Amino acid sequence: MGGREQYMMVNTNVIADKKPCPFFDPNNKERFAWGISRIYDNVRVADLSDIRQNLIYTFGRTAYYRIKRKERVLTESEQKEIRDIFTDMGYDGSSIEFDSYEEQYPTLMRTYKRV
Repeated sequence: MGGREQYMMVNTNVIADKKPCPFFDPNNKERFAWGISRIYDNVRVADLSDIRQNLIYTFGRTAYYRIKRKERVLTESEQKEIRDIFTDMGYDGSSIEFDSYEEQYPTLMRTYKRV
């Protein structure tokens, strides 16, 4: 007890210009991925370090290890970034599979994406 709860409310009558509301979340689910333990399975030993360093550069060291330990989720765009890194290194990026997938609303997954 003793802690305070905070809530944010948006008054739609205040939004006057024609730009979309920055707080609007579409009613679409996204396919999130967990874990990267199998992404290196078909990588040549000579390329392992380069790909790993590329991923650490892209996500940051802390986020990379949180992703690896399944403490941080990967969005669809982040999954594409990883596949693109493999493609750039001469691999079939479209064949990359993550440990597991979860279809969920992006708003609900934000807490799993914090770095």
